[in-house]
This record gives sequence, structure tokens and C-alpha cells, in this order.
Amino acid sequence: MSAMDINGTLLFESQGQSTKMKWLWDIEPRGFIKLLGPIVRRMGERQELANWTGLKKVMEAQSQPSR
Repeated sequence: MSAMDINGTLLFESQGQSTKMKWLWDIEPRGFIKLLGPIVRRMGERQELANWTGLKKVMEAQSQPSR
């Protein structure tokens, strides 16, 4: 986004037969958007949770054997 500086890191950790993923984001809004920081943060957190939860569901569904 042109109104924000965004840097992110994805961390993957093996846990037996599974992999734990953690994401860390550093977002620095600029200009007018900076005033909306708390709102933008909550919206971003919800969107990220939806994105990664959806990906997890798809990946787990593909790893299940067909019946």
C-alpha cells in the first residue's frame, strides 16, 4: 500500500508431523492513514487471521486421504 510501509516475516517451526507457522508484521502508516492507525490495525489483524486460517483449511483438506 502506498500509504504504509509494511515489513513482514513468516516463521515456520517443525512440531512432529506438523508445522507451526507464525507471522509478524511491522506496519507504519503515513499521512492521513496514520490517524486511523488503531482501526487499520484491527482490520489488518482480522484479515490476516482469515487469510492464514483459510490457507490452513485448504492445506489440511488436501492432505487428508480420499474416502
